[in-house]
Amino acid sequence: MERAVDWLFSHPEEDDDVYDANANAVPITNKEGKIAGHESLPANYRLQSVVMHKGSSLHAGHYVAFIRKDIPGIGEDWVLFNDEKVVRGGDWDEVYKTGYVFFFRRV
Repeated sequence: MERAVDWLFSHPEEDDDVYDANANAVPITNKEGKIAGHESLPANYRLQSVVMHKGSSLHAGHYVAFIRKDIPGIGEDWVLFNDEKVVRGGDWDEVYKTGYVFFFRRV
């Protein structure tokens, strides 16, 4: 895996075989034959969770997640899941700078 990632980052010009995922796209429909999704606009989304990589490089470290949770007796807050360590809150400057994958939920 590491060799493959290393090759990708060292050969950025090798994009001749780009795959077009939309070339043969077919709309997803529900049981009634309606196209899936929402018709109401504007589409409003809210950040639900963030995955981050903590470590010095691609070859070292691990992943953690910040997830918006409803905490009994407290209300809604962000929770950091870091292996066996689970805590409220976190360093949001670090999250926004180093967030790897951001998950949004439609509201």
